[in-house]
Amino acid sequence: MEAALSIFKLSFLLTLLSGGSDLIDSLPPNCNRAECPSYEVVHAGNGYEIHRYNTTVWISTEPIQDISLNEASGNGWNQLSDYMNGNNDYHQRIEIALPYITQVSQNLSTFIVSFFVPKAFQPDPPPGNNLHVQRWDSRYVAVKQISGYVADHRIGKQVAELKASLQGTVWAKAIEKSRETGGVRSAWAYTVAQFSWPFQWSQRVNEIWFPFEMEDEETVSIVTQ
Repeated sequence: MEAALSIFKLSFLLTLLSGGSDLIDSLPPNCNRAECPSYEVVHAGNGYEIHRYNTTVWISTEPIQDISLNEASGNGWNQLSDYMNGNNDYHQRIEIALPYITQVSQNLSTFIVSFFVPKAFQPDPPPGNNLHVQRWDSRYVAVKQISGYVADHRIGKQVAELKASLQGTVWAKAIEKSRETGGVRSAWAYTVAQFSWPFQWSQRVNEIWFPFEMEDEETVSIVTQ
């Protein structure tokens, strides 16, 4: 009962906050054409936003060893698009949803690429060769939105800018705590979420994610201060 009440209070609060002019409670443009996970904007800061995602399901590659995020993401895209086009154990074609994400290890040389699984397939995603399912509990994500193509020579700067924007905030403390306690960010330095297809030349939207865990009650306390 207390948990349900907490979620209700948070949902009610976020509904009120979403009316503020300083919050951008909208999905990237391509989510008008492709299925995307929904989220709530908890906080809009200088150079970042804090989003709260409910449970999500992803189909993921095995770890890819590489020195290039671009190369690893392309490798993962090829595996996963083949799977979505019907090369899976159920021989089912699955409409590609967005985003596709690349989780980057702390040593920056191991990557896992994942596609968001459309809701119709989330209860029973078709098994695939050398692929596995990730089921994420609800979580918070510190987000920096960027345009253009994700490029190896740019990504480090963008990650550093997000980290600098968060410095000294309660969110930075929560992210660090989640990492230190073995939470959702402990194995990964950051995640790149791409809301544009590889062949899309304009109006590209990408995001840098720092996922973390935080109690909803604690979040309510922070955003109401």
